[in-house]
Amino acid sequence: SDMFGDRKFTYEFDEDIETLVALDINTQDTGAAGITSSQFAIRATEHQQTCIDIIRNIVTTAGYAPQTYGIDIDGNAQSGTALHIREKKSFNTRGKKQTYWQSPLEAIMTSMVHLDAALFPGKGSDGDDTVKVRFADSMSNDLSTMSSALQMLNSAAAISTEMKIAMLHPDWTKKQIAEEVDRVKQENGLAMDSPIMELGDYEQPQREEEQPERQPEGTEP
Repeated sequence: SDMFGDRKFTYEFDEDIETLVALDINTQDTGAAGITSSQFAIRATEHQQTCIDIIRNIVTTAGYAPQTYGIDIDGNAQSGTALHIREKKSFNTRGKKQTYWQSPLEAIMTSMVHLDAALFPGKGSDGDDTVKVRFADSMSNDLSTMSSALQMLNSAAAISTEMKIAMLHPDWTKKQIAEEVDRVKQENGLAMDSPIMELGDYEQPQREEEQPERQPEGTEP
């Protein structure tokens, strides 16, 4: 039968047209290989590993450690010194970029403050103000590492209560740190009021001068 019929030939693929492929198979010959279904391997693992290798090369070329992006971590969650060693390349790249960005950001923000002071005088900004940019630490130490460091410093009597609280809470303001210092001293019985020297009698009373005993008249001493 005519498979195409009276349809006009085009260069477009028509999904409704059946495609027939002739096979050199003798269906009467029982010894010949018949039609068998085949499912080729998808090889998903190989494709996945190829993609990971490409991403690893891109990240490494950009100056970062693959572990920063979750590659080659093997399910291990590390922190502290081990994390610094493993991601040293990322920390170095981050430090370089901070150096590149710090001065331009300070200049731009300082100009914005000066412009605000010129356009809206007396509204908060001062023409002499300057902006200082400080980047936050990309890795916060876990509580166990910080506790061990504070304990060693405290045992060596090389740190104050205020500094310990500042290290434990680097995002706190000076007012919050001072309030926490007062609470710690109160709870540990270290808070003592300053003595008021005006109260109380601190001077010893003067002794009355002893009068010499009088001798009876007519007697010699």
